Amino acid sequence: MAKPAKPFKYREKWRAQLTLKNGQRLTRDFPTGHYDDAVRWLAEQRANADSVHEPQLGGPTHATLAQALDLYAHLYTILKGGAPAELTRINHYLEAGGLQPLQLVKEEGGFRIEPKPRRALPRSFAAHRDERMQKRAKTYAQLAELARKPCNRIAKADIRAFMATMAQEGLSASTIQKEIALIKAMFNKAIDEWEWTTFKNPCAGIKLGGSVPRFVILSRNEREALFKALELCDNLYFWPLIKTALLTSLRRLSLLSLRWEHIDFEHRVARVGSKTGFITVPMSQTLVDVLKSVPGDQSKGYVFPISGNAVNMCWERVREKIGRPDLQFRDLRHIAATDLAKKGASSEFLRRFLQHKTSTMANIYINLTQHDMHGELDKLQRDGDIIELPPRNAADALKARQTRKTIRLVDGKRRDKEDAVSDTEIAVEQAPQSAVDTHQVEARGEHGAGRVSDATLAPGESDAASAPEPADNVVRVQFGAARVRRAAGG
Repeated sequence: MAKPAKPFKYREKWRAQLTLKNGQRLTRDFPTGHYDDAVRWLAEQRANADSVHEPQLGGPTHATLAQALDLYAHLYTILKGGAPAELTRINHYLEAGGLQPLQLVKEEGGFRIEPKPRRALPRSFAAHRDERMQKRAKTYAQLAELARKPCNRIAKADIRAFMATMAQEGLSASTIQKEIALIKAMFNKAIDEWEWTTFKNPCAGIKLGGSVPRFVILSRNEREALFKALELCDNLYFWPLIKTALLTSLRRLSLLSLRWEHIDFEHRVARVGSKTGFITVPMSQTLVDVLKSVPGDQSKGYVFPISGNAVNMCWERVREKIGRPDLQFRDLRHIAATDLAKKGASSEFLRRFLQHKTSTMANIYINLTQHDMHGELDKLQRDGDIIELPPRNAADALKARQTRKTIRLVDGKRRDKEDAVSDTEIAVEQAPQSAVDTHQVEARGEHGAGRVSDATLAPGESDAASAPEPADNVVRVQFGAARVRRAAGG
């Protein structure tokens, strides 16, 4: 591989010279002291001209990141199932780069991209947007800087700094991953298809974090509130749209692109567009009944002839009524899969139902529900057989603690007494009979000490008649056949 051309000295100047594949020679002289400018010029000419065809947008030296993303949206984003979300992300760069934002418009046979008219936002929403942007001022500032920069001036360090700023301002790993993945995909297309042959992707080698799955659980009361709120919606198409989403797990864009011509009621299948192209969706009898109840002409056209904005407005009102402002339309897809998993759907069934290539997500839904364990756990842990809950309030807890302490003290005294009896019996067995007969018994109470008068007792003889009555704090202890006094070392 030939080494790239370098500037050389020519008549007290730096000459940059590049020969193209078609034989054309490009030459330019630079004053002394401008060697770096000559090197930069050679790199720009090589990036723009090292190809048989002209590079798109004039090559990476002329195209800014915003301009490149604008072309990417028209060529590739429009073909994706997730076009609305990606287009919203691209519009941030277009507006920051001084370009017209884009919008997705539904038409016969699909969608088209066209310039989005600039309208004054309502005062309340404008204030909300300004407040949100202020919280992430550094992120938007760096985004604007990247958007206006020529692509060949964007280095890997710029991408790293952008990622660090997003993380510092609280953006999730999933959001950062989507942001960098967009730029990386655009640069890859530019290298492979736009004749940017000498351009190096600044995102190459940067490891992106994975998206965090989002799971939402609705309680029984929240489900009832959701259905009641849907019944009160004025849009006649919104209720069957939500019902269809719960019965098919289809995304919003797929639902809005569903056409009557693509539904076969006889064989109960529907052909609908998705993120990966057209897919065939089997329909339950319940879904058939729902679709047949949709108002309007069912011979042709869209099943749900409403705009994405109308769906957003209806959904906003519904989630406000049920007190779940965090509930998103896409959560209906997760709720549908979770419901099937709770009813015992297999991993393979869920994979096919969700139109996934692998069963990874299906297994996650099944593990979350654990429908096969709840019944067994209820049987094993019923009526407090295994688990006894602690006291519920401070008074009960104190009483229980005092009871446990009393039990421990009583058990300790009982063990000490048993140990004392055992030690004395051993001493009596080992001592001679004469020594046992002459031992004295002495016991001391907690409030003082008392002594029992000395007496010589025969084995088994009682001293009740001869011995004086003991004081209250004197305790008589009978050890079998003899009364003994425990002496030190005795």
